[in-house]
Amino acid sequence: MNWPIFWESIPALLKGCALNIYIAFFAFLIGITLAVPLALMERSSNLSLKFTALTYNTIFRGTPMLIQIFFGYYGLPLLGLTLPPLFVVIVVIGLNSGAYCSQIILAGLSVIPKDQFFAAKALSMSSYQSYKHVILPQCFRKMIPAGANEMINLLKDSSLASIVGIHEIVKVGTLIRGRTYETFAIFLGTAIIYISLTSLLSFFTKKAEKWSEKPCSV
Repeated sequence: MNWPIFWESIPALLKGCALNIYIAFFAFLIGITLAVPLALMERSSNLSLKFTALTYNTIFRGTPMLIQIFFGYYGLPLLGLTLPPLFVVIVVIGLNSGAYCSQIILAGLSVIPKDQFFAAKALSMSSYQSYKHVILPQCFRKMIPAGANEMINLLKDSSLASIVGIHEIVKVGTLIRGRTYETFAIFLGTAIIYISLTSLLSFFTKKAEKWSEKPCSV
């Protein structure tokens, strides 16, 4: 174990890790933004909307994210659309997250008592108002733990950005390893940083779980 290289590599790895957090954060924003309409479309009685949502989820949940990134980075230029690598990675991971987050929202909607829908209807609320003011606020409380776990997964998935040359933590570690020929020290530093970040997120997840279990008044 080469401890000097281990300690010398930590600042560079942390700098790369900041990019992982950046990718995961914005990918999650894209995912959660897409997840709400996807979940509502899948619950819709309109067959076209339902089919569109199911097709989207089948594609993004049924293919490896690695292939999706390859398609975005190498495939789109063949169609005449060349995008920055970081943008491609964030959007692809976000689109993938949207499919998984939509299932989290569907699970949250399934545990909302039907009485809530009837109560909203009794107050002369439209479907849009019912979801906006009554159903979705309760659903989001229910999905906080699963949503936090999805954020942890996205943080780990962001390492796939290294395959298109983005200098996130894995790519930085690979470059350091190529220069120093020290493998174990670099991988150990990378693993420790990942464990520290995921443990921190897990801590806040448990806090969020306790909060979400508190009674919610409508």
